[in-house]
Amino acid sequence: MKPKDDRQELWDLAIEVTKRTPYSAGLHSIPGGVRVLVLNFSGQPVIDSNCMLPQDNDDEFTQSGKRKFIRTIMDDMRKLIRDEPGNAA
Repeated sequence: MKPKDDRQELWDLAIEVTKRTPYSAGLHSIPGGVRVLVLNFSGQPVIDSNCMLPQDNDDEFTQSGKRKFIRTIMDDMRKLIRDEPGNAA
């Protein structure tokens, strides 16, 4: 998956979190990646992570590690949606 695809998928999940939960989610560009920030109703962070996006000049091990971390953050965001009462499993 290319960096643009990872960023788009994170963005789509942030929109879903905001629509389907009481949390507010967003992405902020940082050098080499994005910051994923999900806040609860009182403004406290639930998820606050810098995700470095895989780059073409990264070796295979580095790209794999970055993708694994991004997938972990995505799974955490999906869990917020899934755990919210009224959302189908």
